[in-house]
Amino acid sequence: METIWKFRGLNSKKEWLYGDLIHNRGEVFIAPIGIANPLAKAEDFVVDENTVGLFSGLFDKNRKEIYDGDIIIKHNEFYICKWSAMFACFVFIENSEYGEYNYLQECDEKEINLVGDIYNNDYMVKYNFSKDTHLNKKNG
Repeated sequence: METIWKFRGLNSKKEWLYGDLIHNRGEVFIAPIGIANPLAKAEDFVVDENTVGLFSGLFDKNRKEIYDGDIIIKHNEFYICKWSAMFACFVFIENSEYGEYNYLQECDEKEINLVGDIYNNDYMVKYNFSKDTHLNKKNG
């Protein structure tokens, strides 16, 4: 299976931009893959660095791409897609009001439904995952 390096981020208009990630002169850009509008300016591709997420390589049952920070439902349970440096992979974490984590062990794309993301659906997020520390700890 080929790895797809694709990112997304929210621009100042709160619209998702998809493509290649570029850091330049203190700004973060998402450059579209393929042909861009020849009349576009560099400012048109600036995104909020805090909203940048990598494509997980997974799709939901409707073939929607799942990115870091997306919220999915499987068997009436909500999960958040997050990159884990500790496990060196994407994990789906059950959204828990107690700050405990239940990881989705198996992922059948036919059983999951993308319902939103942590940036536009605050009401769905009970626990602040931006303060999460143990996901990014490496053993050793």
